[in-house]
Amino acid sequence: MLLLLCGAMNMSAQTMRQVWMDMPDEMVVYLNRSNRTELADYVEMKVDAAIGNKLGDTTRVERLTPDYIRVKLNDAHRLEMKLVSRDDGSKMVCVVNTFFGPAADSQIAFYDTEWHLLSDIQVAKPTSEQLCARPEGMTQERFDELKAMLDPELTEIILSETDDSITFRRSIPAVSSDDMTELKSILTPFFSNFVVISKKSNNFAI
Repeated sequence: MLLLLCGAMNMSAQTMRQVWMDMPDEMVVYLNRSNRTELADYVEMKVDAAIGNKLGDTTRVERLTPDYIRVKLNDAHRLEMKLVSRDDGSKMVCVVNTFFGPAADSQIAFYDTEWHLLSDIQVAKPTSEQLCARPEGMTQERFDELKAMLDPELTEIILSETDDSITFRRSIPAVSSDDMTELKSILTPFFSNFVVISKKSNNFAI
């Protein structure tokens, strides 16, 4: 009974700092536990939380709170993680990797706090129509031309550091400055929250 109680207390007290340090090395092969601990320590010391990594680049923790972290792993890769409550009171880790090439493209996955992949948990992404809207005064023909410029469809996912919300927004490829201005005018970010829809399967939807 005592062991179970201690385990429950440890689970409830787990913070993003600990999750970050315990993250398997294979998640980011050029950062080991010592590197991750050093970065977390720099945050607590309130100094620039940056180190040189094994790629010859710089990794910087941009934000670390008890349940959220945002890390610029290198110039082309951003990592965000968020501790999210499950319906049984336990926590899981939402992980978003965003790659810039140069347009942003994100991948989202969920893990338990022991870093086992929760493959049955999915997030329903917004439709193309929810991320694009024709502004007043724009012809349908021009709107269709602009939407065609967004092929292939790349979506950036951003986690909130203050609540359990997610922002989806369509990424813009390399285009002329005139087209860029018009493309920005048709894009509409989509905001939503995590919602438990099945206690048995622990599936999540938006």
